[in-house]
Formats: sequence, C-alpha cells, structure tokens
Amino acid sequence: MRLVIADKIIADAASDGLTRWIRAEKPELRLRANSLEIVGAKYARNSSRAWGQYFSFVVTVGRQFPSYAEAEDFWLSHTASLSSGAEGVLKYEGILGKLYGFENAALEGVKPISEIGVSTEIEYSFRCGRPTEDFDSLIVVNGSVLKIGEFFPYIKANS
Repeated sequence: MRLVIADKIIADAASDGLTRWIRAEKPELRLRANSLEIVGAKYARNSSRAWGQYFSFVVTVGRQFPSYAEAEDFWLSHTASLSSGAEGVLKYEGILGKLYGFENAALEGVKPISEIGVSTEIEYSFRCGRPTEDFDSLIVVNGSVLKIGEFFPYIKANS
C-alpha cells in the first residue's frame, strides 16, 4: 500500500512501519459547464467544455504509532514537509496491490479525520489530470526513493 506524488512518499506500508491501511474514494470527474441565457427562451443553453476538466481524488490513510507523543510529532512534521506543496504524477497502490496513476496531480489538502489513542486517520485530497499507466520507475529502499527511468511500476527491494 503506497501513496506517492512525484518523488514524495506520502504513505508506504512496506517501509514506514506506521501505515496500517489506505482507502481511496472513486475519482470524481469534474467538467466545466456553461449556461448561456437566450432572450425569449424558457431555458438557458447549457454546454460542457473539454478544457479545464480534472479529477478530484481523495485518499484516507490510517496509521498507528507506538505512543501519543510520536503520533503528535508525526502530524506536525508530516504537514510541515507537505506545506511547500506536492505536484507531479500521483501513484496509488491499494490493499489489492493494483497500481493506479494520474498525470499532472497536485496536493489540494491534508486534514486529520480521526485521532483515537495512538491511531490516526489522515485525508489527502488531490486535483489530478487524466489517469495514466506511464510511471517513473521508483525503487524504495529503507524509505529512500531512487528514480531510474520512465516506464516501470514499483520495485520493492528488501535489505
């Protein structure tokens, strides 16, 4: 289970030791629609444009920490690291191991959903371009990302 945008790892169950689950809503396609009022007509003329469309994608990540202090420290450092923004190809791997991607994605928001004891749920919302199957090659070794190519899925290396 992974959530990566460009070269920023947001969640990776294989390497961070904290991520317990990842849940994503179905991407919602947003189109620009215009209404043109016609003099003397009962209804306006409505049209949808192909330009300016985007996908809205929301992912919730559940994490569990060894202590309350570590949960609080994680939230502050995690949001600080994302505060400069994140944009690029969004890669999402869910519980079933299928890898999905979106071109031209941008992180739109990060908010805590639930904090119960040492468990937290954090919601990440993205504004994305079209779905894609062309990914940069990422090798994750001990939480570090090594980028080596243009068209490969994830390769996980164990030490």
